[in-house]
Amino acid sequence: MSKILLDPQEEYIILPVRVVEKLVRYALTLCQDRCPTERDPETCIYLVKLCKLLGLGGPPCLEEYENFSPMTFRTVIKDIERKYGMRIEEFLRRMRSRGPRSLEENTDLMEAEFALGVMKAMSKKVHIYVVKGSEVRISIEKETKGHGT
Repeated sequence: MSKILLDPQEEYIILPVRVVEKLVRYALTLCQDRCPTERDPETCIYLVKLCKLLGLGGPPCLEEYENFSPMTFRTVIKDIERKYGMRIEEFLRRMRSRGPRSLEENTDLMEAEFALGVMKAMSKKVHIYVVKGSEVRISIEKETKGHGT
């Protein structure tokens, strides 16, 4: 049995895989209806990870973004930088201050924001573990200096 070290300051929910699968399937339907205008990069990463763990395929954009590899998002950023002849930060400042003037600029703005958001979220390294109930043992250790309960 492997020992998983969890952040003692973080709160956790333990759910059966069947419940997580239902939540993921529901999230995928929302994803299909609301993406790309209402997408959240960090949530997208969790959804992709969970889909892979559950064998559910993934969101519609999974192939477009080549399984959410960091290289894909670096390429998106570099392509936009080349296209507009400026660093991505300058592109974002310009588009946000004057607003996109065409559908293409609007699409590039959404892609740039998403790619940067995904890269930032990927750096957080949140792990998702799947274990059998028989392999889980929960114990609460009290701190000796009066901080625990």
